[in-house]
Amino acid sequence: MAVLNFPITPALGDVHNAANGIKYEYDGTKWKGQGSYTSGELKAEKLDSIASGFNGSTATFTLNVGGSLVKPHNPESILISIADVIKEPTTDYTVSSTNGTITFTGGNIPTSGQSFWGILYSRIPVGSTTNLQTTGGTLTGALTLSGAPTADLHASTKKYVDDQTTSDIAEGSNKYYTDARADARVAASAISALSNVSSTSPSSGQVLKWDGSSWGPATGAQAGINDVVEDTTPQLGGSLDVNGNSIVSASNGNIPITPNGSGKVILDGLNWPTADGSADYILKTDGSANLSWAAAPADSTKMPLAGGAFTGNITLNAQNDIRFADADSSNWVALQAPGTVSSNVTWTLPATDGSSGQQLTTDGSGALSWAAAGGTDTNTTYSVSCVDGDNTDEEKIRLTAGGDGSGTDDIVLEAGTGLSIARSGDKITFTNTVADTTLNLIDEDNMATDSATRPPSQQSVKAYVDTQVATKQASDAELTELATMASGTAGALADLTQTEVEILDGATVTTAELNILDGVTSTAAELNILDGVTSTAAELNILDGVTSTAAELNILDGVTSTAAELNLLDGVTATTAELNYTDGVTSNIQTQLNAKGAGDMTLAGAQTVTGVKTFNAAAVAEVTALTDASTVATDLALSNNFSVTLAGNRTLGQPTNQAVGQSGSYFITQDGTGSRTLAYHADFKWVGGTAPTLTTTAGAVDRIDYIVAAANKIHAVASLDVK
Repeated sequence: MAVLNFPITPALGDVHNAANGIKYEYDGTKWKGQGSYTSGELKAEKLDSIASGFNGSTATFTLNVGGSLVKPHNPESILISIADVIKEPTTDYTVSSTNGTITFTGGNIPTSGQSFWGILYSRIPVGSTTNLQTTGGTLTGALTLSGAPTADLHASTKKYVDDQTTSDIAEGSNKYYTDARADARVAASAISALSNVSSTSPSSGQVLKWDGSSWGPATGAQAGINDVVEDTTPQLGGSLDVNGNSIVSASNGNIPITPNGSGKVILDGLNWPTADGSADYILKTDGSANLSWAAAPADSTKMPLAGGAFTGNITLNAQNDIRFADADSSNWVALQAPGTVSSNVTWTLPATDGSSGQQLTTDGSGALSWAAAGGTDTNTTYSVSCVDGDNTDEEKIRLTAGGDGSGTDDIVLEAGTGLSIARSGDKITFTNTVADTTLNLIDEDNMATDSATRPPSQQSVKAYVDTQVATKQASDAELTELATMASGTAGALADLTQTEVEILDGATVTTAELNILDGVTSTAAELNILDGVTSTAAELNILDGVTSTAAELNILDGVTSTAAELNLLDGVTATTAELNYTDGVTSNIQTQLNAKGAGDMTLAGAQTVTGVKTFNAAAVAEVTALTDASTVATDLALSNNFSVTLAGNRTLGQPTNQAVGQSGSYFITQDGTGSRTLAYHADFKWVGGTAPTLTTTAGAVDRIDYIVAAANKIHAVASLDVK
């Protein structure tokens, strides 16, 4: 107990005067009180418990003994235990001798649930001349004893003892006698001869034990133990001194130290954690003897695997690599120093990226920069020499770099077929090795050999050309045919321009077809259309300037229309059968069309039909898809029926081009999400004045049928969830 300041390693018989005024003597096992070593008698009283007020924040408490206020004169006057740990005076607590309070300091404020006990020490002054010291002394007056003693420590008179011991000493409560009388009586008889004493003979070292009715040899722990293992509930009466030995478990067993409840394990003044920490945690002190588990701090001298920034240079010894792994870390590329470096070299990279295609260059002093690839090294000079080639049919011209450059480059000269090559110093000579140098000509009028390496003779070239020209020249018969054309004599050809003649180049028309063209002023493009046309010259003249196709012109064969009328047909896609419908029409077009036009008919633009019409087949109005938007727009001029898929909450806008009497349907489909709503423009009128609520199921289809009843008034009715 730190307040009493006992020596750590006492020896048998050592005496210690503690701060509480008590003298202690060490018996080899524990310290025993020997009474006061100062003037006055020491009085020890147990303090009332203050544990009910512990809450972790209240530090000051009032001290009482038996409900009465006490005022210790200093911290050493009281002995305090919190959670079975003795607190050190002044350091862990202070007291007020004026107010009778104790104040816990720093981290020693008690918390809820912790236990408390305390002892108050005080002295009763004793005069040396008027009082007898507890250590003994000589009475100068008479000590009067009377009556029967009533407590264990009461003195007995000689007479009382004699009266009680006239027979064998009887055991029981309140039997007192002097040591001398008791010794005499005990010595006079064996223990077994006494009443209420068991006749069982005790073993060596056993003591007597009262079992409530008789005395007998004690067994178990109360009989005295020969081995600590015999004490199943041991308690220390003082400090445990291992006396230079160790606490060792048997059979590799553990040595658990487990405090009760909120107690702490305190080793050499340090409070240890009562539970294990997380993996890799370390013990950390708060500087007030409290240890706890904490995450290990990062070592600033080591680089984490997650990365970081180096503050100094990095050196890889023994030609080790810097490796850069690919995305899955299966392969890598590396940078490595050469096997031998004669002196240290540092390359300084450019501060920014270069342009596309540039390469890194050095200035010879370790500074790298971006430069165009293949640039001229203005600081390098070259010397030229000739060296032997790697094979017998080649030699080399060697360029050796000088100045700021280094290294060599070779230009290889190789002798081809019919040549040999030889070097003499810096001179290289090529020699022709072909013995026959005569030019070998081919004399073939038809060039049948078709050689790629031998030239033809002059005579064979002339003969071949004459033959080819003769086969391309017009025959007399062909020229005569041209001369007898209906347009005139052969002299007419002399009036043809080169452009006009070239138009006919390759034409497959017959003479009869060409005669039709006599006097026609059409262009070459227009005439090409006429290839195969059987029209007369008069008819063709009408076409001058017409841009119709040959197919269109064939339809006109025999037509007596004027050029102006024919120009109306330019671009028409009608078939011959369709044009024949109008052949000879003069009046009552509808009657004649009804008679001539059988089958389907398509009418473009707005049509007005009067009278009752009967259809012997279906009359179909297509369904036109509308564009989904916040406001869905409808042009009623495009169709009668419309469809739209809603991808959000929408409004059906006011339709444009409303025509009274027009009717049709809207097909409204929910998208894959569903729950889309549709509002309506005021032009839409509903049964009872209430617009319908659409089906909200994803993919559901609702149909709205309508008819335009009047301007800006559209009657509508809904068919919901049509399946």
